[in-house]
Formats: sequence, structure tokens, C-alpha cells
Amino acid sequence: MPATLPETLRLPLRVRVHETVIDQLTVVRGGEPREASRLAFDGEAGWQSWTLKVGASETPFGKLDGRLEIGANPPYPVDGHLDVARGGDAPLAVNVIASGTLERAVELNATLRAQSSAADATLVYAPLQAQPIERAAATLRALDLRHLLPSAPEAILDGTLTASTENRELRGTMKVINQVPGAIDAGRVPLSSLAARIGAANDTFTLDAIEAELGDAGKLRGQGRISANEVAFQLGGEQLNVHHVYTALQPTRLTASIETRGDLASQDIRAKLTQRAYRASFDGTVAAGTISVRQARVDIDDSSAEAKGSIGLDSAHPFDIKATLSRFDPSRVVDRGRLGKLHPARLNARVDASGSVQPVVQIRASIDVAPSTAFGLPTTAKVRWRSRGVDKPEIVIDGKASIGETRLGVNGTLVNPQDLRSLDLRLDLSGRDLAQLYTISGLPFPSTPEYELAGHLQYDDRVWTFRRFSGKVGRSDLAGNFAVDRRAAKPFMRADLKSQNLDMRDLAGFVAATDTESVNPPGRLLPHGEFRLDKLNAANADVRFTGERIRNETLPLNRMATHLVLRDGVLALDPLTFGTDAGNIDGKLTLDARNPTIMVVADFSGDQLRLERFAPQVKQVLQTGPVKGRVRLTMHGNSVAAMLGAANGDIALAMTGGSVS
Repeated sequence: MPATLPETLRLPLRVRVHETVIDQLTVVRGGEPREASRLAFDGEAGWQSWTLKVGASETPFGKLDGRLEIGANPPYPVDGHLDVARGGDAPLAVNVIASGTLERAVELNATLRAQSSAADATLVYAPLQAQPIERAAATLRALDLRHLLPSAPEAILDGTLTASTENRELRGTMKVINQVPGAIDAGRVPLSSLAARIGAANDTFTLDAIEAELGDAGKLRGQGRISANEVAFQLGGEQLNVHHVYTALQPTRLTASIETRGDLASQDIRAKLTQRAYRASFDGTVAAGTISVRQARVDIDDSSAEAKGSIGLDSAHPFDIKATLSRFDPSRVVDRGRLGKLHPARLNARVDASGSVQPVVQIRASIDVAPSTAFGLPTTAKVRWRSRGVDKPEIVIDGKASIGETRLGVNGTLVNPQDLRSLDLRLDLSGRDLAQLYTISGLPFPSTPEYELAGHLQYDDRVWTFRRFSGKVGRSDLAGNFAVDRRAAKPFMRADLKSQNLDMRDLAGFVAATDTESVNPPGRLLPHGEFRLDKLNAANADVRFTGERIRNETLPLNRMATHLVLRDGVLALDPLTFGTDAGNIDGKLTLDARNPTIMVVADFSGDQLRLERFAPQVKQVLQTGPVKGRVRLTMHGNSVAAMLGAANGDIALAMTGGSVS
């Protein structure tokens, strides 16, 4: 029924509220508080009119002032204005002017200017008519959401809305175009355009022919209906590619259906996404400041991920979410990102998360990975997570994991997961053989005895750094810095390593090329394990290593140093030096693994060598005197035994002041 007005608004006496000031006002709407630090107003009602004045009031958007006057007698004239102004580096100005009469119609004209953003709107409202909106029009011109709210995603909008009433029915159209659509994880809005037909009759608004263009992600079509008793929308789409909505997700070709139903206070939401082996669904309710999730589920072949719980949107409603993973493979969902490509996995896990959204987002979460498979290896893990804030959240992580025979522990903080440069974690790493990390990381570590290392893990622009680490590898201590740069197609490893007490037996894996427990064929002395050509071509490297003191039972070596460079399958140790009690050895060694058979070039020289110290039996033929010598060999083969068996080159020795018998 149309509204009606009384015969008069006149009061038999004059009422006035003078210079009223509210120093602190908090308005909560939709669970989100808005602060107005100072609100000052005057009000007056009497024989002629009702008047309200607002002046010099502070709001989050700027200074507010305005005036509204309504006549007390027919036709009840209306006259007023409202202004919001903000200066500084992000100026904003909003102006609203009201004029007309309550008996006929009131016209509202609004303008918004914020830096280069502009918006204008007109509304003609006839409160006594069956359809009170006589005419509506709005335009957006390069409206940048960040000019209104700095934390908003990047979106620059152009748009129009026109609607008018004829025969008691409102009809019109709207269209909004986003100049810079993009993925959510790129800080943009994936919507490229939104269009619909507008209608209103019998207190019900309708949106027909809704078309939401998502750029390369696809399109959604549907309709909606809004009234005092019901709000309902239906949307559907085909060939939807969620990779262009959120680039961390795998490309898809989904068929989607979304349905909402309820009233202005409560909305039931149901959504289904399907694509051959993929099925995703959501069933929940938004009401009273809370999102109740009855079920959110993803099924991929025989694997699944499911979540239930509630998410409070205000301080009075905390959230509590529980999720389970069953044989779930994240690589089927998550695309290559800054952390690199995910490997197939079969995860069984339980996730418990609780906390609050208002007044500050706080999250407490635990992740327990039951016996699972990752990188083709048996895997278990426990992670505890605490965070506070959204824009720059303070996150504390404490976790342990075992992957095959490799054990990891992390503990520390992360300020912003969107910017891993803030990562500062203590990493404890241990296992049976460093070479086993090749399966997990794709990096060609040499074979070693059991190891235990601890240091700080940092990240910056796809460069991971294991900084100031120390520990033991076999019987040797090891310390230094290690970094992996993944910006190029092939990882680049850089390290500066030092051992104060080096046991030469711990370097066996560098020579044998296979795991340290490999056994040679019976009767064979030299290592027959073949070098892995795929490992030598898996990464590039620049490594400096120094062994300050050497423990060795057979050779009189007391110090070594080398500079290892691996580039495109060619490994060079240049220089490779040994200090001994019986002279010094300097040289270089090159392994070229670009062809199916490795070529090795060795060039070593020694000065003031006492050969009898290296091999006591030499004393039988070499009586006295230091030796100067040089060895140059070229070898081919994929194992040490094969290389030495095919060695070809020169050996030269010169002795001063000695004798040979």
C-alpha cells in the first residue's frame, strides 16, 4: 500500500536541541564498526518546519556537515544538502542535494569526486505513489575503489544505470565495466563487466538477464528478486576457468550453479561446481553476523576435502572450522606458483581452526597429517599456526614433518603470507643422506652419511636462503650459508661452506656418485656406482668449500679448499687444493655431463711432496728428497672405475737431492 501523510506536521510548541556534541560515535552495520570521532548537530521542530543541522563532524571519510528542512504544512517542501570533504594526499568530496515536496516527489542529486574518480546519481522519489521510484540514473567515470578505501583491490569502474516508472512498473538497465580486471591474488577484481535489466512492481525488485563477465575465467548468467520478505538469486555458468580468478589454482572448465534464498536477515547459499572427475559443493547460511557452513566439499576422483563449521563476522561471533582431507592431492588443485610446482601427493589430514574476525582477525589452527604419501615417500606432519591481523598479519608457525627418511622442523614468524620476504623461520633438517633431498627439492645434493643441520630459513623474490646454519654431516662439522634461486627455469644454488674438522670418509659420496652404503661388485676395489646425469643437469651451482682441519687415517692431508661451479651439465672444481705435511697439491677437475658418457679432465701439480709419507712402501725405491710432479689425465665413463679404466694422459715427476734404487 502507498504511504500516507498526516494532515499536518505542525507541533503546538517549539522544540529545539541546541549544539549537541557526541565526542565518540560507533555505528555497527553488518558486524563492521565505523567510527565517527566527533558529531555535532542542532535540531528544531515547530509550527512552520522541522530542521536538522549537522556541522563540523569527523567521520572515517572526512568532515561532514549538512542541513535538512521539511515544511510542517502541505505540500511539505523539502530542502537540504549533505557534504563530506577530505583533504590531504587522498582528497574526497561528496555532495548530496535534496529538493521537492513529500506530497509530489523529492529529487536527490549526488556527486562524488575522489582524485581522478567521479560518480553522479539522480533519484526522484515519490513516497505517496504505489511505485515510489519515479526515475533513477547514475554514472561512474574511472571510479577507482582505492580512492575510496586504500585497502580495496585494484578496480577502475565505468558504468551507467537508468530506470523510470511507467504504469506503476519500474524498468531500466545497468552496466558496469572494470577497466583493469584481474586475479584476486594479483590484488584485482576478476569481474570485467556486469549487466542486468532492472524492474520493480508490487514492492518487489527484480534483476533479469544478469551477465557477469569474468574475462578469461568465463561468464555467469542468471536473475534475482528482492522484496521485504524474500531475497533470491540464481546464477549459472559453463566453461569456467578458476585459474583466471585465482592464479594459484589449476585451470578448469567447470559448470557452475549458484542459488541463494531467504530474506534480508538470513540467506541460504548453495553452489555446485562440476567437471568430469572434479566436484565441488557448498551449503551454508549467512545470518546474524555468522556464516554457517553445513558442508563445503571438493571431490577429485577418489580423493576429497571437506569442511564444516561457522565463521563469525563480528566480535560477538567467533569462528570454528574443522576440515578433513582423504587421499587429497593438492597438485590437482593448486597451480605452479612462486614456491614452484607441487608434486603429486595423497594426503590424509585433519585441520582445526578457530578464532575471531572482529575487532581483529585472530586465528589458531592445527594441522595433523596422518600417514600419507608425498613425493612418492611416506609422510607425516604436525603444524601449529597462530596469527593476528589481516593487512600485515603476525603469524607464528611451529611444525614438524617427516618425508621418507628426511625430518624437518620449523619454528618462527611470518608477517605477511602474501609477501614471503617477511619469512623468518628456524629450520632443523636431518636425515640419512642429503642426496635424498633430490626427490623432495629437485636439487642435486651429493650423497652423505647421516646429517643434522639447523639454521634460519628466509625468502626474497623466489630466492630461498638457509642462513647461518651449522651441524654435522657424518663425522664432520659443517656450517655456512646456502641459497637457491628459482627465478630461472633451472635452479641456481650458491653456497659458502666451512668445516673445522673434516673427516675425508664423509666425502665418499662426492666420489662414488651413489649412496654411501652402495656396495661394489665382489673383487672390485674402485667405485662402480654411476653418476646420475639427470642430477648433474638439474641445476646450476656456485659453491665454495673449506676444510680447515682434516681427519684422515691413510693420507697426510690436513687442509683442503675448492670452488665448485656447475653450469649446464659441466662441473668444475677450480681450484682444488690440499695442504699436507708432505707438500702441497693444487689443481682442477672438470666433469662434462652434457653427453651420455661423462668426460673428465684432471690437472694436478704438487710441490715439495714427500711421496714416502703418502705411501710408505715407496721408501724401498725412493730413498730421500722432495718430489715435484704433475698429472694430466683425460677420462671417459660414468663411474670412477670406468673413468680410471679409460684414463689417458701424462704423469711427470722431478726430484731434487734424492736417489732412486
